[in-house]
Amino acid sequence: GVANFAHGEMMSLAMYVAVALFAALNLSPFFAIVPVAAIFFLFGYALQKTVIQPFVTRPDHIQFMLLLAIALIMTNGSLIFFGPDARSVRLDYLLESIEVGP
Repeated sequence: GVANFAHGEMMSLAMYVAVALFAALNLSPFFAIVPVAAIFFLFGYALQKTVIQPFVTRPDHIQFMLLLAIALIMTNGSLIFFGPDARSVRLDYLLESIEVGP
């Protein structure tokens, strides 16, 4: 019943990982969806079991503070690691048009 503020941060972090995979391995972000989603599923599951689950029986405001703290840690960690600049990916096939149907 408490809003998980870490969902958005996990998504942003996953996008940064996809961009990093593109920069390091030239792996298209479309193909990186599956491994990055699997990695962040495991990360989210481990986070739930180890950090969040012990707080489920505590009052809502304590859960709220925990999830807000996790979100802040993830946001500031990605700022430290990736920096404040926006990242983009340039792919040749993004400008192509695909005709579907007659």
